[in-house]
Amino acid sequence: MIKLVKNELIKAFHKKAVIFLAIFIALFGALVYFVNKSDLDNAYSSEQMIADNEEYLKNLDLSSEIGRQDYISTCSAIESAKFSKEYGDDNWRVYVYDNVAVYEDQTPYDLVYSYCEATVNNDEEKKEIYLSIIDKFKDEIRNDNWNNYLNNAIEAKKAEIDMYKEQLKLVSNDLEEKELKDNIRNAEFDLEGLNYRSKYNREFDPHESDVISNYVSSAKIYKSMDQNEDNYKTIEEKQEFRAAKSEYYLYKYKVEHELLENTYDSASNLLAIDFGSQLLFVLIAIIIIAGSIVSDEFNKGTIKQLLLRPFTRNKILMSKIITSLIMFVLFSVYFAFVDIILYGLLFGFDTFNVPVLYFDYANSVVVSHNFITATLINFACLLPFYLIVLGVCIFVGVVSQNSTFAIAAGFGVYVVGDIVSAFIDKVNNIWVALIPCNSWDLTQFLYGGISNSKYITLGFCLAEDIIIILGLFVLSFVIFKRINIKNQ
Repeated sequence: MIKLVKNELIKAFHKKAVIFLAIFIALFGALVYFVNKSDLDNAYSSEQMIADNEEYLKNLDLSSEIGRQDYISTCSAIESAKFSKEYGDDNWRVYVYDNVAVYEDQTPYDLVYSYCEATVNNDEEKKEIYLSIIDKFKDEIRNDNWNNYLNNAIEAKKAEIDMYKEQLKLVSNDLEEKELKDNIRNAEFDLEGLNYRSKYNREFDPHESDVISNYVSSAKIYKSMDQNEDNYKTIEEKQEFRAAKSEYYLYKYKVEHELLENTYDSASNLLAIDFGSQLLFVLIAIIIIAGSIVSDEFNKGTIKQLLLRPFTRNKILMSKIITSLIMFVLFSVYFAFVDIILYGLLFGFDTFNVPVLYFDYANSVVVSHNFITATLINFACLLPFYLIVLGVCIFVGVVSQNSTFAIAAGFGVYVVGDIVSAFIDKVNNIWVALIPCNSWDLTQFLYGGISNSKYITLGFCLAEDIIIILGLFVLSFVIFKRINIKNQ
């Protein structure tokens, strides 16, 4: 068996298509690097944004509703870009402008939008109100500093909470009581975020502020929802609740463990999350190798010589399947190596030390992995898909004895699976659950995740995948054993 596998590997490595694909993967990685590096080095500047938007304004038709809405949003974008140009994109004042409510839950950006809206509607009274608030904000923040701003914001938020609590003592209406309690809860999350900023963010950093802001906003959303998942009856409702819950716990974990850098743009997270779904070149390699490894023996007329050797047909076919699996693993490792180099050059090799976080729905905890473990987990979840494609190629190659048919069948499974998946969410019945493309991606069940359909469970998918994979290989052995080679 070892000798057979060795010979098959030698033949596989001598295939021109395999050599070409290996070279192409490296060249494609280099191209992606230079394109992304160019994009990072040529970021869209505030000056260019202002010029482009001002030019766009000249061509707007304010007589139509669409034209007026475009005018409002474009004017708001211009004012935001001017503010960024004045202080710099990473300045704390720009962050406050875009993200911090300064008047009735409206950020300065929102106020500018309202001012532009009042301008279009010729509402002079509202224009004057919004303009005065905006000017006051700009005057106050111009000569302020980050630490002083934080201290003042903390004291103001405490006063706001105390005000709500005093109002709560006086209400007798249930609706007003609920509204005030919601206001108190949200204000307390705002205060928690400000305290985190004061603790971790003495020198302003936009990425750190984004993490804290996302924690506060996710906390407000999640804590406003019914905490009992059993009360959500539909799959859509459950998934919406789970998305809010996971986002809250992930950002809470980051804040509490001081993981305040931009983890989503780290090499570790990008590789771990994207690797399994980006193995298109590996898939092509599987299809080419598995689709031709059997049928080439018939196409080239070497099947007779092969079967005359002192090996059973089962051993011969098994050696070809093992070879296909080995080549799949080798191409996956090679592709991972190219990705490591690519992401390391783009985002820094030190960012491979950033942990990859997942939310465990079953235990309501955050799970942390290094990038190697996380990549292997995501890769393993997609193994059924790659094994099914490999099995289809082997099976069609044995049945048709034609490489073209076998390779086309492999690509057909991939393409048809994508097309079917695009429409699968619109139908929710037991028959849809039986379609194989529903079961070959197990990432949907990672850490207690659920499928889009109540009929599709982890156990069902594993059973279907095993049956399909074993069925393809067993049928391949049965048919290969019965092939009559007299006329070959």
